[in-house]
Amino acid sequence: MPLGGPLWLRIWLRISHDGRPMMAMGGGGSTYRSADGIWHAAIDIEPDRATGRRRRLTAQGKTKAVANARLRMKLDAYVRKGFTPNSPSPRLMDWLETWYHERAEANLRPNSRRSYENAIVRLNKIAGARRISSLGHKDMAAIQDGLKCYSPKTATITWSVLKNALEAARDENLIRTNPAKMVRPVSGRRRPMKVLSPAQAAELIRNEPDPMWRLNWLLAFATGH
Repeated sequence: MPLGGPLWLRIWLRISHDGRPMMAMGGGGSTYRSADGIWHAAIDIEPDRATGRRRRLTAQGKTKAVANARLRMKLDAYVRKGFTPNSPSPRLMDWLETWYHERAEANLRPNSRRSYENAIVRLNKIAGARRISSLGHKDMAAIQDGLKCYSPKTATITWSVLKNALEAARDENLIRTNPAKMVRPVSGRRRPMKVLSPAQAAELIRNEPDPMWRLNWLLAFATGH
C-alpha cells in the first residue's frame, strides 16, 4: 500500500519501520560524514506556516547508525507533539515547550525568559495535560481560577504567555480559534491596602529620626496623602 502525505512524513514512516539510511529513501533527507569523521543525518520537514521559512531536523553521531537513530528520535518527538496532519493534537505542555524554544525565547531578555519559564510551569500545573485542540471556555475558566492565588502582575504575565502560545498554535493550524481570546483576561488576587490607625501613624512619626522625613510623614497623614 503506497504511503501518502508530505514527502518528509513518508520518509519518517519508513525510518520508523526499517531505519534505512536517509539517502536510500529519495529526496528530502541526507546522511554524510564530515571531515572530522562525524556522521550527520538531516531531513526537511514542513515549512513554518507562520513565516514560510524552511525547517530542517538534524542529528549527529560517531556512526551512520547512531546519527540516523538520533534523527528518528527527533522525528518521533515531532510527530508525537502533534505537528503532522495525522498525529493527535499536542498537549498544552508540549506545545508551550516547543513554542517557547522555537518562537519566543530568542526575542526575550534574560529576566523575561525567567518570567516566561515560570509562567509555563504554572500553566502546566493547571492544564498541561490537556490537548490544545480541546481547550474551551471551561478550560480557560479553570486556568483563571488557578491563577487567582497569584498577584495581578504574575497572573497577567501567565495569561499573556498562554494567549501568545495559543495564537501561535492557531497560526500553525493546530487549533481553529484561540480560546484565550474568548474570555476576559485574568486579574489575579488583589491584596487589600493596609491603612495605619491614628495611633500607628503617631508612633511612626515619633520614631522617625530624620526631622525632614518626620515633617513629611506628618504632612502626609494630615492631608491624607
